[in-house]
Amino acid sequence: IIGGGIIGCEFASLFSILGTDVTIVELMPHILPQEDKEIAKRLEGIFKKRGIKIYVNTNVKIMNLEEYELALQCVGRAPELEGLDLKKVGIQTQKFKLASAKIITDEHMNTTVPNIFAAGDCAGGKQLAHAAAHQGRIAVENIIQRGRARQIERRLIPNCIFTMPEVASVGIMEQEAKENGIEPKVNKFDFLGSGMARIMDEAEGFIKIVSDKNTGDILGASIIGPKATELIAIMTVAIQAQLKLSQLREIVFAHPTLSESIHEATED
Repeated sequence: IIGGGIIGCEFASLFSILGTDVTIVELMPHILPQEDKEIAKRLEGIFKKRGIKIYVNTNVKIMNLEEYELALQCVGRAPELEGLDLKKVGIQTQKFKLASAKIITDEHMNTTVPNIFAAGDCAGGKQLAHAAAHQGRIAVENIIQRGRARQIERRLIPNCIFTMPEVASVGIMEQEAKENGIEPKVNKFDFLGSGMARIMDEAEGFIKIVSDKNTGDILGASIIGPKATELIAIMTVAIQAQLKLSQLREIVFAHPTLSESIHEATED
């Protein structure tokens, strides 16, 4: 599998479970380069235990592809803007990955032409169905009600990766917080300590919550483990509601559930 990003890891997980010998080749220092490094390293370790071979910091050009029966190219997708004649109407684009381009939009999903909006993969950002749907709703509302423009909050769009185990994240990660001059506080909980995860026999992984050490504001969260793509919704609500870590700690979660692992993380 050429590319250890979201799509590459999802297919690696699937084919490995089906009994296929899988090798991942990734150009960056670790798989899932857009995710929290600690989360990515845990998934890398789980993959290796399953027999998946992983080559990071590796250009596929040095690999002998004749050693493999099949090669799957998963280096990402790029917007297809050819033939739309965007420049003729004044819509500006900017260079995007894969030597392609994306349509420039503002926080209202407005292009550089006042009465033309763009949403979804063509506007760059997270190439996810729920992200595109959210952008589309904002664009339509702003087309109808131009006087009360609604803005998109891109950091509140959760990222979901359907590997085994699942991976999900939302908000600002630990490294990004440091780069923005914020002193992060990190809280963790390992699913080994979750009764429900053990009942399900899916106890690999952990929850990681990042907050501002000085204010207590929750900045972001990353999860690797059972139902991570469901659990991240709780953290998305917490961040959108501007909850502090202490307020999340006061919420009562049912037992035994996977969701109570979020409460356990706040107690770390």
